[in-house]
Amino acid sequence: MLADGRIPRELVACFVTEAFQGEGGYRLADAAWLRGVAELLARHGILFLADEIQSFGRTGRPFLCEHLGVSPDIVCLAKAAIVGMTIARAEFAKVLPTGWHANTWGGGKIFDNHYAWTTLDTYLHHKDPVFLGRTYVENQRIKGEYVRSNFAWLKEQHPDLVLDFGGLGGMWGVTVKRREELTALAWRRGLKLLGCGPSGEESRLRILFLSDVLTREVDHFFEAFHRVLGELDSRVA
Repeated sequence: MLADGRIPRELVACFVTEAFQGEGGYRLADAAWLRGVAELLARHGILFLADEIQSFGRTGRPFLCEHLGVSPDIVCLAKAAIVGMTIARAEFAKVLPTGWHANTWGGGKIFDNHYAWTTLDTYLHHKDPVFLGRTYVENQRIKGEYVRSNFAWLKEQHPDLVLDFGGLGGMWGVTVKRREELTALAWRRGLKLLGCGPSGEESRLRILFLSDVLTREVDHFFEAFHRVLGELDSRVA
């Protein structure tokens, strides 16, 4: 609508996107679509704001946008970043005088900021001997492919219940049938599954693995998930 003039450029402050939906269903944006949006915004001089509150530090790269080939003007972080942060390109500093950004998103106590910095530094640079000297980012990428293969196996074993899955690193969404019944049974069996997105005949589960997840922990999860799905399958049979 911008391209054909139906929305005047002057009415658009910025474009906000959550490229890996959180509450919307843990769904990953199409990279080609997002790059097209970024090009359109740049052509019209509109700011591109990426909501990475859910995805930061969880996909095998610090920023999800690195996977998708886009460079936002502004990025919002929280959750895995420990404190809420808004990061913008350096050129915006001239319109942010000292104290202007003193609000909820403006950072917290000195201790909070040091805590967040230490967390990020550890995530990016610490080489853990448990992972053969790899960083947590590298571990996440490797484990992400292992998780992908396990979901493919799970879908083959339970095609009537597991319909689709997608994700990166430690962040995954799974489309299942009978979600409410499945999650209730899983909780009774000690597996805490959480739903996201709309309810319905086909609906989504959110699955998160920590950046320091071990192979055996991934195995334990899929073994437990497989048992719960098998039990649910048998109720129909």
